[in-house]
Amino acid sequence: MAVAATLLAGCSGLAPSLPAASSSPAPAQADTPPGPAVPKIQHPLDISRFIHNPCSALTSAQIAELLGDGTRTLPDPHGAGGPGCAWFEHTAEGPHAPLPASVILLVPDVDKLGLASIYAAKGGAYAFVDPMTPIDGYPVVAYGVEARASKPECNVALGTSDTQTLDVGIRQSARNSRKRDPCDAARQVMETVYRNLRS
Repeated sequence: MAVAATLLAGCSGLAPSLPAASSSPAPAQADTPPGPAVPKIQHPLDISRFIHNPCSALTSAQIAELLGDGTRTLPDPHGAGGPGCAWFEHTAEGPHAPLPASVILLVPDVDKLGLASIYAAKGGAYAFVDPMTPIDGYPVVAYGVEARASKPECNVALGTSDTQTLDVGIRQSARNSRKRDPCDAARQVMETVYRNLRS
């Protein structure tokens, strides 16, 4: 991936507990089938390897390319929203230090509704839910708790089955924010996660 540290150097201010909104959406009834707007997954993906080891979703080389050297990794295999992992760029510390760039990977297990849970939360827990270009035929949706253009961060979910998703959240650094749509950047990270899953 030719994104380099300049792309993300800053993810979703939701860590270390991972995309907070995605861990507690306002889902429909547990038995409610996906609505007509929710894409169906024709060929479910086996994501068990990321459930058992979420930090394996991205290699150390890929993280260095995204966030630079000296990154900090925070595994969260038993997070409230599901197994996850967060990576943070190395930055100066202190009360006036800017928030670091970050990448967060989450395998939500709050319910078994997959993308339907995210779509159901539009206008409630999420200010926006925007479909994006699919990855190899698998649907991708961007979502967030605040207006899409309000912050240099975004979460995207990849539908891996009708009951499961992989979620990636990114925050761009202050020096790189606004250089690229953070949702596009998050989707590109998700594309790398997908390739790793299929390799």
